[in-house]
Amino acid sequence: MVSRWTLGLLLVIGLLMGGVLFFSGDRDLRAIKRQSDRLTTALNKSEDVGVWALASRAREIADIFARKPTVTPGEPLPSITSREEMMQVAATTLRAIKSLEVRILDREVTWTRPHQEAAMRVAVAVTVEGMGERQKEIHAYELKWIREDGDWVIASVQPSASIRQPEASRQ
Repeated sequence: MVSRWTLGLLLVIGLLMGGVLFFSGDRDLRAIKRQSDRLTTALNKSEDVGVWALASRAREIADIFARKPTVTPGEPLPSITSREEMMQVAATTLRAIKSLEVRILDREVTWTRPHQEAAMRVAVAVTVEGMGERQKEIHAYELKWIREDGDWVIASVQPSASIRQPEASRQ
């Protein structure tokens, strides 16, 4: 017969292990949200950003992605399949536009494999100014996050919806 002390000890060990799993999942969620905030900050560009700062931001953006990501930006743009391509696209885009503002409107993370892989649905408001025109749009994406070398990085991006504001509301 198992003593009450043994059962109590097993219960305490079980609660501690459950707490560790619960709080480490929370830590992973915070890390993913921090990375998505970091990406948003790196994407934002004001008019007065220098060439070296843009190159640094392009590298920072690329480092938030897996070594071999699958990024499908949507027509007419081609897919991006490496960090190097991501860095080139980011640098070219940031140089070509006058300003860019990206704000996260909503994001939802679900675990596909706890502590290894997560799916994120994110909606962002984008205001871009370039080539004499200013556009405001809302985009929704599906992101797959994975752990690579101990860090949470984006393995894939798929657009799920884009909403362009009516002409009358653009400025």
